[in-house]
Amino acid sequence: MKPEESMKVYGVVGGDQALIELAKDVNQSKDEFAAAMQELRRTINPGTSRNQRGRALRLALEKLRDPRFHYRQAIRKIKFLEDRPEKLRFTWLRTHDLHRITREQAIEKLRKQIGDDALQDSRDYRILASLASGEVLAEVRPTNLDVHLHLHWGTRGIQAMQVNMPVIFPSEKGGEIPCFRPLISPEEMGPKRKRNNRKIEDEPVLSGMNLYRYKSEHRTYV
Repeated sequence: MKPEESMKVYGVVGGDQALIELAKDVNQSKDEFAAAMQELRRTINPGTSRNQRGRALRLALEKLRDPRFHYRQAIRKIKFLEDRPEKLRFTWLRTHDLHRITREQAIEKLRKQIGDDALQDSRDYRILASLASGEVLAEVRPTNLDVHLHLHWGTRGIQAMQVNMPVIFPSEKGGEIPCFRPLISPEEMGPKRKRNNRKIEDEPVLSGMNLYRYKSEHRTYV
């Protein structure tokens, strides 16, 4: 595992009230540690680059803990339930990141990719230049697969939460796990269905940059 990566372990754990109270105490310590690191960030020169700030924080952590200490995992909260659900179900959820970018910003990004000399003869440039000035486009980042835990509460409905580590639910020693559906592998998932409420067009205006226009009813300009 790379240093910048964090481990994810999915599951559910039954625990008594003492374990849940301990989880609350640990979460409080995580909040205090995160606040201390935020205060440390404020002491670093604002003109320092992001990479330099990151190195400074890693050096500070190495003085406090093992060099392999992982900040993201250290501040990640333990999730627990106050009540016992009737059913539990893990599912994969595809999520995508839409980054809003103007026509002019897209042209500048293209300029940096191919250079000034090739810009004017570029087909991609001609497409962008044909759009209205200031039109806001959508740059679609790669799709992520996140795990969600669906909690079925009977008449109280269904609740979903994104999870990265085991979730604790109330249970006495020897108690049974609620009706449980385990996580399938991503390969077993069906084909992705198109959303009816999709605000961007189905086909990219520039496939190389993964740029899409918003549908006419959602199109904006700056």
